[in-house]
Amino acid sequence: PPDVPRSTIRGMNGRQGVLLYYQYQDLAEQDKREALHEWYVERCHRWGLRGRVRIAQDGVNVTVGGSWEACLRHVEDAKRCEMLAKGIDFKLEEADLSSCNETILKETGFDGLSVRITHELVTLGPRAKVVDVSNTGQHVTPDEFHTILQRLEERSESGNTAEAVLIDTRNAYESRIGRFHAHGLTCLQPELRSFAQFPEWVDENLEKIRGREILMYCTGGVRCERASAFVKGKGKGFENVKQLSGGIVRYLQKFQDGGYFRGKNFVFDPRVAVGNKNGEVVGECVACGSKYDDYSMRVRCMSCRMLLLLCQNCQKEKSEVHCNMCTKARDSAISICEQPLQPLRILVLHGFRQNASNMRGRMAALRKQLRHVAEFVYLDAPHELPFYYLNEKPEKKPGLPRRGWLVLPEQLGECAGDWEPAPEGLDPMQFTRQVAGWAETKASILDFLERHGPFDGIMGFSQGAMVASLIACMLCSTENDWHSQACAQPPFRFGIFCSGYPAYIEEHLQLYEQHSPIPCPSLHIFGGGVHDRQISRCKSEELADLFADEGRMVVRHDSGHLIPSNKLYRDQYVSFLSRFQACS
Repeated sequence: PPDVPRSTIRGMNGRQGVLLYYQYQDLAEQDKREALHEWYVERCHRWGLRGRVRIAQDGVNVTVGGSWEACLRHVEDAKRCEMLAKGIDFKLEEADLSSCNETILKETGFDGLSVRITHELVTLGPRAKVVDVSNTGQHVTPDEFHTILQRLEERSESGNTAEAVLIDTRNAYESRIGRFHAHGLTCLQPELRSFAQFPEWVDENLEKIRGREILMYCTGGVRCERASAFVKGKGKGFENVKQLSGGIVRYLQKFQDGGYFRGKNFVFDPRVAVGNKNGEVVGECVACGSKYDDYSMRVRCMSCRMLLLLCQNCQKEKSEVHCNMCTKARDSAISICEQPLQPLRILVLHGFRQNASNMRGRMAALRKQLRHVAEFVYLDAPHELPFYYLNEKPEKKPGLPRRGWLVLPEQLGECAGDWEPAPEGLDPMQFTRQVAGWAETKASILDFLERHGPFDGIMGFSQGAMVASLIACMLCSTENDWHSQACAQPPFRFGIFCSGYPAYIEEHLQLYEQHSPIPCPSLHIFGGGVHDRQISRCKSEELADLFADEGRMVVRHDSGHLIPSNKLYRDQYVSFLSRFQACS
């Protein structure tokens, strides 16, 4: 859809707002999701709303903003929409969107309107594929939640502190600037980089919560629906689960002095954080430890790219900073080096005219040699390509389809997967004209990330390396279009680009420019001189130059269009990957 003019964001009276809501409901039929997609695009553009709308098989999740009147009109539209279930809790708050800088607007998805169909509303990762959201924890209002905390605090004074736990289901960078606290109550803040890591944390901490009253909270409630259902699904000893209805947003609207909530509520819109009237600061600078809770400078961990709190004085002095989790993990890996480290999960994108199975076979030796360092996961490109023959058409049927991430415009949508006469002549620069099919490719990769993520890194070969560079760009920020609180995949910690080349589509060139240099640690592997006859050394060097010097490693080999696996090069791969394995 066309971009929304920034001027429309302000209404006649200048009052602006941000509207949040979600609804779990059955949208398993594709026709229903597509109809809702059209409805949201039309209605949001009608009122000049910006932000993110996610439509999944299990419901909708909406974060939009604009003039106050536009938000109210959208609420009325949604209440009348027969495709949406009744009983939605619409959370509308004032926000000065017109004064936000362009970086914040872009990273939060408020520089335009993004309406996207996704696989799941919020993603809990592979450990929680079957979660019954009808079996959620008991919803308690802000008043009831406050009363429960009050009761538990009073009981703790008599020495009874083991009967309840309070779990924050949000990511670590959110909890850093604000969280609930009650004297004598066990308050658990899992160190999560993404919500998809929550099931793993639960499985590792079952004995801390078994048999106790379990209280849970998140920003607006959408994550708690699945998180509480996952915990209740553990069976006996996990039945007594309660979740804060409407999340921190509703609680702070009710208790404007903060109540039991200390600090600020991190939000996924241009406001970044919303405080209470007492102005308490609970965040701390990761470098000097001084009180600080401002994420507006978008400082990130050099290893995992998570948002960091770094005060203004330390920003002037520190050129390289790491989050507490990466620092702790690295120190632990050094002091307990005899313990085996977890292999890094790496998403692999094959080259043009290949497929996932073919790529897996080509990397067989390398996979075996790196099995203690990396776990490679392969994805098929969405576009099938024809099989070519030179003289006579073979009688046997072709094998697995050959695929491409981008194809020639004339190949898009045509019947493929069967034998066709080979075209006359071979254009060595054909890859520069393979520009069609990006929408399908982007959607398939995003869907795979949401269903099978998170991954530590991404790897691509040839055309796959070009596509991997674009995905690395898109995942540079945790709050951009690909990163609402529902996204399973945090920014990649690294990228590996083999015999790659830069993109040629104008949209992609703009993406490179927006993130120049790409702040993703990168390993570039390609043939030197004239050894690679398909993708020249110069093209691979052009791709490498798009990435930040700091964290970039280049390995040149004397072979052709392949990934060498002999010891000389393998040791260099391990050297690069071990930097991240120590922090995993």
